Amino acid sequence: MSRYILFALMVFASLNAFLVSGIPADSGVADITRAVDCKAFDTPESCNTFCAAVHCFGHRDVLTRLTNPKLIRKNRTASGAKLREFNDEGIKKYGTWRRNNNCVIADEYPLATSYEGGAGLVGSPRAIIQGASKGDQSGQSNWANKVWNYNGLNAVNGQKIKIEVYNWDPALSPYCEAREKTDKSICKNKDSPFFQRSVDESGPHGKAVFNRIGLP
Repeated sequence: MSRYILFALMVFASLNAFLVSGIPADSGVADITRAVDCKAFDTPESCNTFCAAVHCFGHRDVLTRLTNPKLIRKNRTASGAKLREFNDEGIKKYGTWRRNNNCVIADEYPLATSYEGGAGLVGSPRAIIQGASKGDQSGQSNWANKVWNYNGLNAVNGQKIKIEVYNWDPALSPYCEAREKTDKSICKNKDSPFFQRSVDESGPHGKAVFNRIGLP
């Protein structure tokens, strides 16, 4: 057997192992579209995070389903969403900011249950986070469940889903209003509530570093 044929077989075997492992090819084409009613789910902050991520910060409205619990936890760690950075103690520790005292839970996009979540795919940005209320996060869990599982149709690992949001309150989800109007001025909002965990996983004294994004 020539060394060229042997090399080709080795490449094919490696590629096959790569695909079987569940790591999806990033075609960007969604299999299904899910529409999320922001008012029905009572998720103004989550809808706002989605719209800001897509409209301003380089994320996509197509997500790839991730089902591996270990990798999902890794995504939540990479985004910083597990560090409670929006409660009183977290704000003092990490220098974060929240819009009001109810917004104590980290909301993230892309979802940790997607391959795009956490540190992101190669060449894509890290997830963004903001403080959200407990009620919003309860609703967000429900709409995330709708995104992945709807009418008994469960998205399998590697399946791509396009997300659309509608019926938002412009006062509570201003980034969604700006996205609909293709208004990019909001992307340099002096009151931006959004943060990204630094690529450098730890800062002074071993603390994670969070950078506020969207500021002029």
